[in-house]
Amino acid sequence: SAGNAFCQVTISNSAAPVVFADAVVASNIVNMGTPVAFGGDVTAASTFRTQGTNVSFGGAVTVPVFDNRNGGLVFSGVVTTVTFTNWQGDLTFRDNVSTRDFHCAPGGMLLTFNAGKTYTIGNLGLYGRGGYPIQLRSSAGSHWYLNVTNRATVRLVDVQYSDALAGETIRPVASTDSGSNSNWVFGEAWHTWVGTNSAVFTNANNWIPAGVPDSVAHLLVDGFYSNAPILSGTATVMRMMVGGGVTTATLTVNGQL
Repeated sequence: SAGNAFCQVTISNSAAPVVFADAVVASNIVNMGTPVAFGGDVTAASTFRTQGTNVSFGGAVTVPVFDNRNGGLVFSGVVTTVTFTNWQGDLTFRDNVSTRDFHCAPGGMLLTFNAGKTYTIGNLGLYGRGGYPIQLRSSAGSHWYLNVTNRATVRLVDVQYSDALAGETIRPVASTDSGSNSNWVFGEAWHTWVGTNSAVFTNANNWIPAGVPDSVAHLLVDGFYSNAPILSGTATVMRMMVGGGVTTATLTVNGQL
């Protein structure tokens, strides 16, 4: 890049990997599927979108919107974003991360966090799926630090060595405690809305695991459903989370909740 700032950088080279030896500055950066190594800092004024496998960042990454569609990414420097979304592939973070929104879906991925580093996230959304959890691991046998400052919506994850004491308590749905986690509450009996039969809130078969919501139920409506729930009568539940993820979640209450 030779110190130049670009408007749009599009990387599309199926013949060989692409290497940027120094810093890259652009309005938007799009990788169409090429293995890329960024040797220096990466700064985008708007969006960084990548569909390539084996993308590595040697320096700091400063981007308002980071969108990963495929493949494994390795970040060696500090990552600062507003919204970070990972749709597929493993992620490795070797330094601190700060972002307002961090979302991963739909599962089957490994997130590795550097031991001793801090990951400050406003809204955390992690959405594994049956048989394909999202694994959260430390780079070594010691803690990595998670600070959720606003809200965590988490399901089907497998977590180890996460110290989340600095932020909000995390209550993951149908998840695995692999040990040495702080401020994570595992084992609560959550029901997730899927709406496969209808939009009727009180239909047991619209929830996983199946069951009619009652006064001791913990309920999650995260946007991954066939029909949005509608409550027409009266229901009492212990705890309920609506939204907070990468898709819009809607609950219509025509009665009393």
